[in-house]
Amino acid sequence: ARTARDRDRLRQQVLERLGWRIIRIWSTDWVKDPVRQIRRVLEEVAKVRALPEPPTREVPAASPADAVTTEPTVVPAPPVREEARAEVSPGATGGEGTPHVYRVAELGVAGSPESFYTRAAARDPGFLSLIAKVVEVESPVHKGVVAKRVASAFGLARCGAEIGRLVTRSIAALSRRGVVRMERGFVWCREARPIIVRTHAGAPEVRGRKHIAPEEVRQAVLEAVSASFGIKRDECAVAVARAFGFERAGTKIREWAAEAVNAAVRDGAVEVVGDGTLVLPRR
Repeated sequence: ARTARDRDRLRQQVLERLGWRIIRIWSTDWVKDPVRQIRRVLEEVAKVRALPEPPTREVPAASPADAVTTEPTVVPAPPVREEARAEVSPGATGGEGTPHVYRVAELGVAGSPESFYTRAAARDPGFLSLIAKVVEVESPVHKGVVAKRVASAFGLARCGAEIGRLVTRSIAALSRRGVVRMERGFVWCREARPIIVRTHAGAPEVRGRKHIAPEEVRQAVLEAVSASFGIKRDECAVAVARAFGFERAGTKIREWAAEAVNAAVRDGAVEVVGDGTLVLPRR
């Protein structure tokens, strides 16, 4: 039902942006009195015909060479002051001890499904700004999630290989300009930010374990160890899974969290003392 409502709403918004005027006829009204509904449509058409013609604009056509070779300039946003960043950290809900809920970038309707491919191939500035907005809100965010967000803004329900390839190329273009940076499939904001563990509990959607940056998982391990005087590996793995909202973790989630704990031990981020208790290293 949720997907159907989105399709119904987005279709009208896209058509209206293309200049269409929409008149809704509900099925119950049509069954009760179709003649009245037809009359209502004809009246609306008459009103539109009575309006003056809008002035037309000549839009110069871009050559195919320009669309492929020209890369528009994207001006990076000014760096956010550290004080302001602490007040509006992405995903923060406010209040000491309150979990940071993962925020999802809202892009609205950016165009028709057909226009996605044209604007992506040309690296249109507006198209690139959509990617930058997703990264600004959700950083660090997996490139596949970025592709999903942008594709949805163009009314594309599925994100296939071609869509992913076009979005990845656009991310690379933004990376070359210093607007974003991409490491191991995750896209980060240009300016350094403190790494925040974000839960999907209460968020609009659930992040899969593959869409959580390793740095964020490492931070969850450090926080779990820091919150206790000493914690066992399996207990730490459970705490990491819960930090991201996986209250009832299955086998794969437990293995994923346990590997993050083991990686932190191997790298020296946490130490093993006594009978296998994990503690933070002494500085």
